[in-house]
Amino acid sequence: MIVAIILGFIISSLVCDVYVYNRILVKNKIAPIYRGLFITYWGVIYLFFLLSILINRLEVSENVELYTRVFMWSLYALLISVFPKYIMTVFLVISDFISLVLKRKIRVLNYIGAAISLLVVIAFIHGTTLGRSQIEVKRLSVVSEKIPASFVGYKVAFFSDLHLGTLVNKPKMVERLVDEINNQNVNLVINGGDVVHQSYKEITPEVLDIFNRIEAEDGVLSVLGNHDLGYYFPDSVALPKNLNISLLVNDFKSINHGWLRDNSTYIHRGDDSISITGHTYPRELKGLAHMSDMDMIDVSPAYDGVDSSSFNITVAHDPQLWNRILENNIGDVTLSGHVHAMQFKIKLGNMVFSPASLLYDRWSGEYREGERMLYINDGIGCVVLPMRIGVKPELTIIELKTREK
Repeated sequence: MIVAIILGFIISSLVCDVYVYNRILVKNKIAPIYRGLFITYWGVIYLFFLLSILINRLEVSENVELYTRVFMWSLYALLISVFPKYIMTVFLVISDFISLVLKRKIRVLNYIGAAISLLVVIAFIHGTTLGRSQIEVKRLSVVSEKIPASFVGYKVAFFSDLHLGTLVNKPKMVERLVDEINNQNVNLVINGGDVVHQSYKEITPEVLDIFNRIEAEDGVLSVLGNHDLGYYFPDSVALPKNLNISLLVNDFKSINHGWLRDNSTYIHRGDDSISITGHTYPRELKGLAHMSDMDMIDVSPAYDGVDSSSFNITVAHDPQLWNRILENNIGDVTLSGHVHAMQFKIKLGNMVFSPASLLYDRWSGEYREGERMLYINDGIGCVVLPMRIGVKPELTIIELKTREK
């Protein structure tokens, strides 16, 4: 699939390059030295195309993080050159067509195309710098008559999708996250899954030590996302999936982080309590993580022994499980991640667009069905491309409040 997409970019980019070369350099009789620079640029870009395809086809068990990062940054170099070129080519074609019809040159469209292309380049650069490194704290109030009096004001910090193996500087980014959590004075921390990108090896002793600095009286609870299960590690012989899961889980257990693996636990305040339920990404859905719904999954075993009259927070990495969670009539608030808003979001007034909206019914932020709520965190790390445009890394602070019965 990825190879087919890259080949599509190669063909379309080649068409644009030939048109731009003839339209600007040959037609305007630009000096040969500039033609040489253009051809050199052309060669470098197509080298990145081929490098992206080659790395995507490699199956390696060592230095997987390095290969992943080279692939991501090669693809980024490819796109930052291709998308502005697409835009410029469209404006050149329109300008040429209008000039042909009116029999006089229309240059204003060329300038508009150049300005928009430049803005795209700036957006890409911002997305790989401030856009993917500055953590945004979002606050969510949950109001329910089921929340006991002793839990009013209870605060939960929720993060998801670290994808440690894709981070440029893992210790620095994890430290920012932990510092931000500790600044919020929360009672509980919840990790929504995909802490790693491909394998437990991404969790270095330094990173684990930083995680150990999290301060929350009720500790940290985590669920496993699809990337945590080892599906994307290329050599299942060198690292069997069950072994990968066991080592990942044990790493965090060593610093007293708890796991919810299709089960529930209670948090008590005197005689009052609330329940927390966690769903592991369903193994039977290997390769189907982005399907629009997961209605074939039975989530009810995770709620065994949970009193439906008590307030419940459910953690499910994939928001597609929410329809099944609603059917169980227990999860008052469901916390998810997974989507990242596809790391691209544009806001125009009250309108918000992301390519994620084309694949998912629910893809970012808050959704409600009656008294029940789903909240989708936009994640911390990156997948495929090392950038975030309009979607900053997110830490969600949830505060529980009661409603008079």
